[in-house]
Amino acid sequence: MFMLQVLSVVAFLPILVTCSDSEWSYPENVSCDMDLAGSALLQISTPAQMGKVVHALPDVSVSNNVSDALDSVGLPLLKSSTLAGPIVSKEQREEALKDAVPALTAAGIQFVASFGTALSIFRDGGLFDEDDDVDFFLSGETFHLAGPALDKIRGDLKHKPGVADFANFLRVEAPDWGPIDLYALRAVNPDKVQGAKETDLLCQLNDRLLMNTSQLFPVRLVELSSLDGLEVPIPNNPEEHLEFLYGKDWRTPKKEKVWQSRRPGDVIESRANFNRLCSPPAKYKNLARVQ
Repeated sequence: MFMLQVLSVVAFLPILVTCSDSEWSYPENVSCDMDLAGSALLQISTPAQMGKVVHALPDVSVSNNVSDALDSVGLPLLKSSTLAGPIVSKEQREEALKDAVPALTAAGIQFVASFGTALSIFRDGGLFDEDDDVDFFLSGETFHLAGPALDKIRGDLKHKPGVADFANFLRVEAPDWGPIDLYALRAVNPDKVQGAKETDLLCQLNDRLLMNTSQLFPVRLVELSSLDGLEVPIPNNPEEHLEFLYGKDWRTPKKEKVWQSRRPGDVIESRANFNRLCSPPAKYKNLARVQ
């Protein structure tokens, strides 16, 4: 069995290399629109207790400068949560959350809690008792500021990239701290937009997902009494966003992971449109990116 797993990984490596963001074109026999179940959204059973919404931050528009934003866009196949490791303690994740929120805020970074972090804070009033990380979405134009901002917290932080590169995903961790997963949100290609509704979309590149700007921004701040009143930014429309990610029953705690191939229809549909809207503008076609 072990040998078969090794052979499977070796056989898949050329596809990962081909579909990385080192260039925009793919071989004819390789599809970068494959529906791979390489990641999961974790929902852990905890008592239901809605987080207290304090107030909304002013709207800071995510950049629509596609020439800048899409210059560093890749099309990785797997979510970085393939890096996800064993469950880490709640205290370890809370410590990272308490450090990261003020550090990212002070650096002028536009960010919002995402995935299981947004779910647990809004639905349960705090982090899950069991989970493996803390998740944030960041605007593409401020994403590059996150690593240096977090490095100021402590000197032993380690950085890990996503499947393709550091440009669209970053995991930061240290002993007994974190990890924190950061995802860049990029503007869609205006040449591919079909109708006004699609102008509201953003490319979440590491998972190949389309996100609605209006679901996420301007953020709402939720005060966590368990963390001395720490105010954490969550999506502007958390109910709609969590239904998008987890389905209509997102209020019901679950103990199993929700794999990509089993996600709600809205997510699957958004991934079907990803390659069209998140492809680079014509002037970037078939041009190798400078590494």
